[in-house]
Amino acid sequence: MERDAIPYYDIATHLFSDHGFYLNGVPNVRRPPIYPLFMGIILYFSNHHLEVVRYGQIVLNTITVLGVYVLGSHFISKKQAMGAAYLVLFFPPFTLMSFYFVSEGLATFLLMGVVCTCFLGLKKNKMRFLVCAGLLLALFSLTRPVGLFLMPWLGGLFFFVFPVKRALKQSVAMGLPFLLVVGMWVVRNYHVTHHFIPVTIGADIELWNGSYLPGKGEMEHPLTVEARKKIFEEFGSVPYFDQFKGFRRKALQNIRENPVGYLSLFPRKFLRLYIGSYGFILNSKVSFQEIFREKLFKKSFSALLFKGTMVMLSVVFLILGVMGMLRVFKIEGHGWLWIGVFVYWTLIHLPFSPIQRFSLPLIPLLILFSVVYFGVNRNQEFTYVQ
Repeated sequence: MERDAIPYYDIATHLFSDHGFYLNGVPNVRRPPIYPLFMGIILYFSNHHLEVVRYGQIVLNTITVLGVYVLGSHFISKKQAMGAAYLVLFFPPFTLMSFYFVSEGLATFLLMGVVCTCFLGLKKNKMRFLVCAGLLLALFSLTRPVGLFLMPWLGGLFFFVFPVKRALKQSVAMGLPFLLVVGMWVVRNYHVTHHFIPVTIGADIELWNGSYLPGKGEMEHPLTVEARKKIFEEFGSVPYFDQFKGFRRKALQNIRENPVGYLSLFPRKFLRLYIGSYGFILNSKVSFQEIFREKLFKKSFSALLFKGTMVMLSVVFLILGVMGMLRVFKIEGHGWLWIGVFVYWTLIHLPFSPIQRFSLPLIPLLILFSVVYFGVNRNQEFTYVQ
C-alpha cells in the first residue's frame, strides 16, 4: 500500500462513513471515483479484507482475457484467438496488475468492454450494444479521465465513416448514457466545490509536468520533483481547488514561452508511454543505467533479464499490434475502430507526462492484434461469432 494506492484506499474507507468521497479532509476531486467505489464496496462486504479486493481484480482480469478470445474469434481462428488470450494472460505486467491497488486493472477491463460492445453495435447495427458501450465508456472515464474525450472522438469518426442519419443515431445511442453518467459526477463536483470540474483536477498538474522542459516532461525527473515541490509551497496558502489553477497557468506559460521545445518532447513521451522495462511491476528499483554503470551484472541478473525481456516484448507488441490493426483496417470495414482508439490513446497522453503504466489498458488489444497480423491475409473474409 504505497503511492497512488494510498489515496484510493483512503477514499474507499471513507465511502461508507459520513464523509463520503473525501480525501485529506476535503471533498475528493483529485482522484476519479469508480476505482475507490469498486474497492470500497468489496471492503464493506468482506469485513475490510484487502485480499478480497485482489480476488475481485483477478476476476476482472480473467474476464478481460475472455474478451480477448471472443474479440479475436471475429478475425482469426478460435485456436489463434486462444493463443492471443494466453499471451495476454501470461504477460507479466497484465497478470500482476491484479495485485496492485491501482486503477489500471479495472480500466483495462472497462476499455475492453467499450471496444467489444462498440464493435458489435457497429457491425450488427444494434443500438443496444452502443448504449452499453456508452455506459462502459462513462465508467471508464470516471476510472481513467483520459477517456473523457473518447466519446466525441468516436462520434466524429461515426460521421466520417457512416451516412449522416446512421451516424447521428449511433452517436445519440452511445453519447446519451455517457453524458448522463459523467454528468452526475460533474454536478456533484460543482455542488461540493462551486467549480466546473469534469472528472478530476489532476490534469492541470500533469500538464505542468509534461511542459516542464528542464525535467524533459517527466513527472519523476529530479528537477521536476524539486520544481513541483516549490510550486506547492508557493501556493500553500491558496485554497486546495485553486492550487491546480496555478499549475495550469504555469503550464500554459511554459508552452507559450517555448512551444517548439514542448513539441520536441512528444517523440520522447511516445517512447516512454509504450516502450520500457515495466520495472515498477516487480518493484525493481535498479535501472539499466545503474546496472551497466556499476557493473552489477551478476547481482542484478534477474532484474536485467526481466527488464530486457519486457523492453523487447513492448517493442514487438507495439509494432506488430499496430501493423495488425492496419491489416484489419485494409480488409474489414470497421477496422478503423482499432486504429482510432490507438491514435486517440496516443494523442491524449502526449501533452501531459505519460509513463509506461498508462499504456497498460491498451496492452490486451496490442497483443491481440499482434497475433491477428499473422492470422489473417489480405484476401480473407471475416466470419463473425454470434
